[in-house]
Amino acid sequence: MAVDIDVGEPPGEPPGEPPGEPPGKSLGKPRMLRAILITGALTAIALALGYGLATLSLATMSRGLENAGQTGPAFSLANTLYEGIVEVRAQTGPNGFAGVQITKQDGAYRRSDVTVDFSVDPATPFVMGRREDVHPGAIVQVRGRAEGGRIVANRIVILTPNIQIE
Repeated sequence: MAVDIDVGEPPGEPPGEPPGEPPGKSLGKPRMLRAILITGALTAIALALGYGLATLSLATMSRGLENAGQTGPAFSLANTLYEGIVEVRAQTGPNGFAGVQITKQDGAYRRSDVTVDFSVDPATPFVMGRREDVHPGAIVQVRGRAEGGRIVANRIVILTPNIQIE
């Protein structure tokens, strides 16, 4: 003959407290839920701040199309990253070129007042086109670093057949 006996809570333990825990040490369901919600909110804030800082860093480093309202060179600090679209205006040396930055506004490409001097050495990779395609009137995407007052290109993309400037 089996008898089921409900022992309930051990004597001296408040209801809802895990056995063996001193009273008041357990978080209980409402306090646990609140702790999880606060931890989740703090994690979301930390992620948002991290994303914002990363976005700000990238915007500061790439400086390409964000300089549309400025006049003068598109870069001023040595070793600054640059990536932008440039209309070549002149060849300034065997590997040097000068041009004006192109910006996209309302779906149309337009010339800005930002000047860009860049160099293309024989080892610079061309994603589309060839070295001979860089000449006055050409539209190119330049990516590189600022050194000595000019961009030293580490990648060139010829865009002349793909972009119409208004």
